Amino acid sequence: METPKPKAASDVAVNVVTRILVWLATTALCWIPLWLFLAARWIMSPEGFWQELVLGAIGIWVLGSVQFALAIVWLAITAVCLGVTAPKKKLKKKPVDGYIH
Repeated sequence: METPKPKAASDVAVNVVTRILVWLATTALCWIPLWLFLAARWIMSPEGFWQELVLGAIGIWVLGSVQFALAIVWLAITAVCLGVTAPKKKLKKKPVDGYIH
């Protein structure tokens, strides 16, 4: 059995830079629904209560759900980039007694 070779410093640095770039890209992509809402609000420039209410309701209904889904994806990608993993469980082997249970 061979012993694993240690990683070169350049490989580790490339890995860290890649993780940072992936995290920054996903962070920017996750905010797109908010940017769309703010741009639509700026373009439409609602003036009254009902216009504000309709625009807010549409923004929450359509873009809010997308924002929520992207936030979950962002959390998962952030966990991967940070190297957070679930603890490994040790499997207990059952004794084989020859009977089918």
